[in-house]
Amino acid sequence: MASVDDTGPAPRRQNSEDLATYIRAHGLAATVVPEVDPATLPPGSAIVKSIVLMAGDAPLVAVVLLTDRVEERKIADILKLARRRVRLAKPEEVVRHTGFVVGTVPPFGHICEIPTLVDTAVMRMCRLYGGGGDPDREVEVGATELLAYCRGRVVDIAMAAAAPPEESEEDVIKAAGARLPLPWPKDGTLVSLVCVVATRRCV
Repeated sequence: MASVDDTGPAPRRQNSEDLATYIRAHGLAATVVPEVDPATLPPGSAIVKSIVLMAGDAPLVAVVLLTDRVEERKIADILKLARRRVRLAKPEEVVRHTGFVVGTVPPFGHICEIPTLVDTAVMRMCRLYGGGGDPDREVEVGATELLAYCRGRVVDIAMAAAAPPEESEEDVIKAAGARLPLPWPKDGTLVSLVCVVATRRCV
């Protein structure tokens, strides 16, 4: 791949067709597909995102699960850099180094070869869907193949999204009481609410 030239003109924006051409030209076991719904994915499949960062003056790609967050502190520790020297790339830097705009960056197939870190959670999946070059396209690829195609390094670089705390029955009742007229005196005995929902079908 071509080397990065920060002094030259901005590269032509790449899209899903360019990514598909790259895949065919290199004989990769990957496919550009329409955007998938995370709720329809079978077990062992996941959507990933490719985050472009700047580590000092050099670009870096971090591949993590869609629901996780990149921890720049962890990346700085891995690269033995000061935390302040690792940051998210600006939109124009993303295009300059990968050819793709933010939100469409695939894990491989960039206009320049960029060092890539792949989070450990990604490699626990079998089938992955990543940026496909356009907002309504994704690239489908196996986890092992993704790692090989991006020449990635598997490391712990992400923080899993925190699960919302479970509500107790008392919390639910209090929340309902705050919205509905109370059929009992305040500060009275704890009671349970029963809700009946009726539906109507149009034939």
